[in-house]
Amino acid sequence: MNRSLQVQRLENREYDGSQLESLWIRKNGGGQGDALVYFEGPCHVTSLMIDLEDVEAGHHIHGDNMLHFLIEIFDQHPSMELAVTRQRLFAAIVFEVLTAQSQEATSLVREGDDIYLNSGCGHEGKMSVSIATITLQSTLIHFALNITSTGTPEYIETACLNDLGLTVGDIVYPITSAFQDELAGIADASAGKVGTK
Repeated sequence: MNRSLQVQRLENREYDGSQLESLWIRKNGGGQGDALVYFEGPCHVTSLMIDLEDVEAGHHIHGDNMLHFLIEIFDQHPSMELAVTRQRLFAAIVFEVLTAQSQEATSLVREGDDIYLNSGCGHEGKMSVSIATITLQSTLIHFALNITSTGTPEYIETACLNDLGLTVGDIVYPITSAFQDELAGIADASAGKVGTK
């Protein structure tokens, strides 16, 4: 089984949560079928919050400049477990790439779908935000990394790519190509398999 994930860069724009809907990628020039698009821009999510914990706490998501990844993968039977599994796979890949590329590798920590940079003073700066959800036909993921720490919420310590001495160009291709390879490998490994009684 050959499952191909299209990858494309979009023009810089603001992310406000409205992009996390089925077919948004296709409507905005990201191609048809399974796709991943990425772009740079600010993040201001206030009314379109999906994470119930953030909603209940009254938290919003903000950042002046972030690297955004949007992923939509179509499935016959989408499930939140599948969406979260893909979200964590993507986070693990991002963590591996940051660790390989940065001189601060030993200070990086991944907890689930979150990536932190330990300052060594007992503080961990949150580098990423992420959410996964499902539609009737697909799983959707938004994952973003702080390029800078300006404009982030005051109630949380943050860190960014600049702290690691990295640029967007250093990490985008390794991340997207590794995710493509993992999805293709999973599809190939699953082809022709049958369950046991």
